[in-house]
Amino acid sequence: MTEQRSPTPYSFILPDATGTRLLLLREGAGWALPRVEFAGGWFAEDVGALARLARGRLGAEVSVLRHLVDDEHQVGELENHNPTWTPPPGARWVDGEALAGLSLAFAEHRATMERWLAEATSGHVHPLRAPWERPGWLAAARAWIEEQAARLGTPLAGPIEQRKAAWGGSSILRAPAAGGDLWFKAVYHRPPSEPAVICLLAERWPANVPRILAADHGRRWMLMADFGDGTIEGRPPQVWDAAVRLFGRIQRETAGEIDRWLALGCADRRPAMLPAELRALLADRDALLGVERGMEVDDIARMESLLPRVEVLCAELDDCHIPPAMVQQDFRHANLVATGDTFCYFDWADTVVAHPFMSGNRFLDYLAPPEGVDRHDWRLAHPDDKERRRLRDAYLEAWADDAPPERLHHAFTLTRRLNPLFQATRWHAERAYIEPGAPWARELALAPSPYLKGFFTDLARDA
Repeated sequence: MTEQRSPTPYSFILPDATGTRLLLLREGAGWALPRVEFAGGWFAEDVGALARLARGRLGAEVSVLRHLVDDEHQVGELENHNPTWTPPPGARWVDGEALAGLSLAFAEHRATMERWLAEATSGHVHPLRAPWERPGWLAAARAWIEEQAARLGTPLAGPIEQRKAAWGGSSILRAPAAGGDLWFKAVYHRPPSEPAVICLLAERWPANVPRILAADHGRRWMLMADFGDGTIEGRPPQVWDAAVRLFGRIQRETAGEIDRWLALGCADRRPAMLPAELRALLADRDALLGVERGMEVDDIARMESLLPRVEVLCAELDDCHIPPAMVQQDFRHANLVATGDTFCYFDWADTVVAHPFMSGNRFLDYLAPPEGVDRHDWRLAHPDDKERRRLRDAYLEAWADDAPPERLHHAFTLTRRLNPLFQATRWHAERAYIEPGAPWARELALAPSPYLKGFFTDLARDA
């Protein structure tokens, strides 16, 4: 049964033509940002629906530009694509001086508006802000899509719409065309470039990655043919088994080309690198300390004292002699579709070189464990955890020529145990590419602590 969400208020900053004032509407005895009610999920994936609601509310041709506040009352920023638009009666454009003298219907929005106006007045934009979160980018992307569609002989059949945006990782647009939907994706500047990763994979597995019709590698843009929506949700177990089995086979075949993947810009995250990554994370006190993160100096000291045991686990994993490979750090069932008698894996934005089983672990982390079992449980020994054990075994078939089953299971158990550290250090490294202060940056800042606490609590208990 689909979860029913209660409508949430979403308020928006809409700049004027100069980009230095914002729109306020009269609300009761005070003033408020334009807002809509929406029963959404994740802001970045709701931008299309939110833009439609905002257009209906304001009568303006707007798109969602940024996400500014993520709490009970969401706040975003809009971009107006109609310079001749006239605000509704009773609205007013407000600068910083005027704002100071106004009574607000929602006092908690004042600080957000003041920050926005200060930036707009100064003209200073943080260098890590994603291109698609800057005014004018969407118009340029739409023009490029139209140009490529015309070149391909597939004229557009409707307006280009946002499908994912307003966060630091990527922007996805859907372009209805005569021959079927075209999908545009732009990705952030963390290496490697996703279009380059897909092009490399397409050399040997063209049926299992999106078909890129056009690419601008300098801007990390790509235009893809529609690969369908054949989710494996609700499909028989053998379909799920086949999906992880094929992904494992692709990984295994990349093991002989590690230098090529490293040259593409993939981070080297092999087991021997994990202790150093973990030390860097534990040394970053700003990333771990504080009430929200739930950690204190004594917690970090206790973790540092257990680092030699982490090194032993990593060395034991290396001794299993499973070759490193290409690893998609966000491999999960929502990032693949069934296409005919095979599968298309369509998200490659987070690709590294690592122990291959880390991809298999990520897949299992997104499956509901039996009641009372933690989703990061590394033993997979609960009698009712049959589905995850079955998928693990299907996935491991790709390495049958590398080791006997007992060694493969042992290696997978070791990667499963180290998986929380792999995820914690992954999110810590991600922060260097995301604008500080953005809601997604806050999520990244909070991510490592639960992984670390869970891992080290278990490790100490197992002493």
